[in-house]
Amino acid sequence: MIVTFFLNILFAILNILFSWLPRVETLPTINGFNVDTALVTFAEYWHYFADALPPIATLLYALLFFYSYKLLMLILRFTRIYR
Repeated sequence: MIVTFFLNILFAILNILFSWLPRVETLPTINGFNVDTALVTFAEYWHYFADALPPIATLLYALLFFYSYKLLMLILRFTRIYR
């Protein structure tokens, strides 16, 4: 409950800081390539792939988690928050 309270405060502050940015409903088309449709199609194919081959999808999720952890550690080391 306390964590939720602090997260609500954090997101309220972020909302105030970035309220000047335009609200994007759909992603743009770049040189005839519709980015919004491409991401939706990728998500549909990914769900089909994950349903068809769960062990491989689990390995890819683990790899994604690992790389996101490594990226977070690089950011923290770069900002000297964590040594």
